[in-house]
Amino acid sequence: MNKTTTRTLIAAGLFTVVGAAFWAGRAIASGIPAAGALTYSGVLENSSGAPLTGTGHAIVFALWDSAQTGAGTSRCNVQNPSGGYDLGTTGRFTIALPDACTTAVKTYPDLWVELVVDNTVMPRTKLNAVPYAVEADRARTALSATTATSATTATSATTATSATTVPWTGVTGVPEPTYARVSTTASFQTTSTTFVDIPGLAVTITTHGRPVILTANVNLNPLSLPLAAYGSWASLTLTRDGTNLGHATYGLQIGADDQHNNVPATITFVDAPPAGSHTYKVQVRAGEANVNIETGEGGVLQQLAAIELR
Repeated sequence: MNKTTTRTLIAAGLFTVVGAAFWAGRAIASGIPAAGALTYSGVLENSSGAPLTGTGHAIVFALWDSAQTGAGTSRCNVQNPSGGYDLGTTGRFTIALPDACTTAVKTYPDLWVELVVDNTVMPRTKLNAVPYAVEADRARTALSATTATSATTATSATTATSATTVPWTGVTGVPEPTYARVSTTASFQTTSTTFVDIPGLAVTITTHGRPVILTANVNLNPLSLPLAAYGSWASLTLTRDGTNLGHATYGLQIGADDQHNNVPATITFVDAPPAGSHTYKVQVRAGEANVNIETGEGGVLQQLAAIELR
């Protein structure tokens, strides 16, 4: 429950309203109701401090946009019900406010409460800020929310459309990072001096706009003779959706006439793809013409992995 409390003395000395309060009705976990959200309650006393008792008391409630009695515009009002109010023996009264009052509280930032009790106009009192919590479309800090349209900090939210800071724990709806891995023991030979795909080393993943780390390992072997000492080499590179990512390994040089030496080669790269589905591949090329390069000789395991970072 949310409330504001005031104590107002009537200048004419007839009676006093003590502990007047706005209440946001049924303000529980399920939220403020769409209709009948506010009530106004208080205790009336006479000039001696004793409760104003009995039945048939006329009480008129109004919200004004001016502090001065007789000035401004009434933004909502509640007329005296037929038969008046029964104050019992305690002087307590409660006025159920219509939806127009709830709307006024949310619409106008500077409102004043005026009561007319038994035809006596009481001085207006400032409406404090608490009733504005009847409905908050935006919150600077939301400790717990089913849906947070906008929040600077959301400690816990089932759905946060926009939030400057959201802790990872306790939040659902955040897409999990994706990854893909493939391996092959099949060998492949090429004499191409331009990059060509290595069969079996391609993966497709769906990303969410976050970086992707790529790592691939193969084994390279020269098969052609004669081979120049430290002059023959091969190279590996990576592509995304058929486009070279601009990174390659070089310098896999081999000694003179040194065949089948099964040189291991690894390439790692961090890519920054847009959100969506992407296919990554490993490519190889021979460093010199007429040099036959083999990957995966003798059933050596080769693999490619693509992992989206969180």
